Amino acid sequence: MPSQDSSPESQAESFASGGSLRALKALGQCCRVLVRAQDEGRLLVEVCRICTEWAGYRMAWVGLAEQDEAKTIRPAAQAGFEEGYLEQIRVTWADSEHGRGPVGTAVRTASPCVIRDTGADPRFAPWRDEALRRGYASCAGLPLMHEGRTLGALAVYAPEKDAFDETELGVLQELADSLAYGIMALRTREALRRAHDALEEQVRDQTRELAASHERYRALVESSQDAIFQLDRDARLLFVNTAGARPLGLEPATLIGKTLAELFPQEAAEQLVPEVRKVFDSGVPLTSERSIHVAGTLVTYSTVLAPVFGADARVESVVGIARDVTRRNLAEAALRRSEARYAQLLESLPNFVLVVDSESVIQYANHPVPGVSIEQLVGSLGFGHLVPEHQEQCRRALGAALATGQVQQLEVLDRYGLWWSCQVVSLSELEGRPLAMVICADVTARHAAEEALRRKEQSLRQLLEVYERHRQLMAYEIHDGVTQPLAGALMTLEGTVPLLQENCANVTRQGFSRVADLLREGIAQSRRLMGGLRPPVLDESGLPAALDYLAHEVRKDSGIEVALALEMEAGRLAAPLETAVFRIVQEGLANVGRHSRSPSARVAVLQKGDRLRIEVEDQGVGFDPEAVDPARFGLQGIRERARLLGGEATIQSAPGRGTRIAVDLPVVKAAAADDE
Repeated sequence: MPSQDSSPESQAESFASGGSLRALKALGQCCRVLVRAQDEGRLLVEVCRICTEWAGYRMAWVGLAEQDEAKTIRPAAQAGFEEGYLEQIRVTWADSEHGRGPVGTAVRTASPCVIRDTGADPRFAPWRDEALRRGYASCAGLPLMHEGRTLGALAVYAPEKDAFDETELGVLQELADSLAYGIMALRTREALRRAHDALEEQVRDQTRELAASHERYRALVESSQDAIFQLDRDARLLFVNTAGARPLGLEPATLIGKTLAELFPQEAAEQLVPEVRKVFDSGVPLTSERSIHVAGTLVTYSTVLAPVFGADARVESVVGIARDVTRRNLAEAALRRSEARYAQLLESLPNFVLVVDSESVIQYANHPVPGVSIEQLVGSLGFGHLVPEHQEQCRRALGAALATGQVQQLEVLDRYGLWWSCQVVSLSELEGRPLAMVICADVTARHAAEEALRRKEQSLRQLLEVYERHRQLMAYEIHDGVTQPLAGALMTLEGTVPLLQENCANVTRQGFSRVADLLREGIAQSRRLMGGLRPPVLDESGLPAALDYLAHEVRKDSGIEVALALEMEAGRLAAPLETAVFRIVQEGLANVGRHSRSPSARVAVLQKGDRLRIEVEDQGVGFDPEAVDPARFGLQGIRERARLLGGEATIQSAPGRGTRIAVDLPVVKAAAADDE
């Protein structure tokens, strides 16, 4: 193997006597490398190395033509004195300044291109400085051609000018042609390997699909064995497994060496043999399905034929996998019949069932709707049958079902006055598009009942508001009509008593004092009565302040320590609701004072979203809720208040374990006028 001096002058001196001989040496070595090549990248590196070490070229590299917009040439391998040259230059195969060098021209024109003097040839101007710095006096670009397509180019650089004569250039082009053939052979081998892997994956997928499509055939599929065989170009068996021999009633060994024409009827052989030869000629796998007579029985086989490549990248045999799909086809027919039965079942369902695509176009309807036939429904836009304000809601539900696979539920009103409770269920993709089933139940009657109930609740709410207003007016009337005159009489008496002379009868003085005491008591009682009808603090400061006031009064009057926990959103609640909450807490604390003998109590009012939770709890003697005297209306009043406001009250207690009253109410905000 010739040595290589890094000095351009010394290398040019020894290079001048080379010529065609050095190119032939390189060609011979490259042919040996091509025969053993298993990897494209390694092959390219070896060829470049041979060009520099065996032929004595100063540097060689292989560039592959990219099919991008800039028509880039990507360096794939190099050898020799390169010293970063390929990192410093830019080469394309476009007809531009960086594409008119030897490599770009060779790729673009599919012909060899020689630069005999890199220092003088204007085509080499973009790369001249870097080339001369490394001693590249001349260079040649050889296109890598395969079946009329240019894969790239082989570039060789010589240390002397005018280094490439016609003979040498011809040998180098033959080397480039061999390299192109080797590249394509390796790529074809890799593609066929991937195709073979994909084919095996397809067989596995078909097995899984068959097992999933019909459960009753699972045992048959799992226990079945495919026929595996190997054939030569004459469709002669080189190998067959037991499953392949079993249908013929023979042992595998007795079938080796026999042709398909000897084993199968003439009609089947005339179809199978050309397929085997087609795989040999094309090197591409082939899939087919046909019915043939085997041992007097008509059997349907799904067959895959795949090429097996030898070391020379030629197809040396064909491997086949044949699966008996006779029963699968029968199962598919049974499945189609089953689908017809399911369709009949759907048509008999009372629910309204639709199948729609992702745009809501109706593909199937099991029933008509009032005023619209099935024929008019199918093919129409499902959203178009809904009132406009419900179309977007339905569109979102359909999109979510198809995207997530989760069942979506909603209620919509159609243009014909019917309410539907719908479930949107994603189906597997059929005919290459996503579909969904919409199961609809007519809930028009329920909506009518709910509307009637809503109106009744509204009437009840208005009645409660009138009742509350009435109590408020009564409080005002007591204040203005009873309390004020009593207060005036008291003031008059208090002002008159000091004016009495010392000689007035003691009885008279005592009578005045008694009248004053009665007036004071009457005023106090009227104020308590007004507070009972509508606590002033509730009107003036709101529910939190009223509950704080109530807790304070309980502590003052009974000595019970009340722990108050309030978590409420800003803003006033509706007046009936505030009064009800106040009364419930008031009644609960009254029960603690009267019956529990507990020194403390806990009151919590918690608002979460549209629900209000009220809890009154003590650690007293407790009681049996089932044994409460019906004549005691405190607890019953709490339950009734909760029921009237659309809520629920629960009372938990047991002897010796305290009592807990919990009330859950819907939140109703105060109107703007009430807030003022």
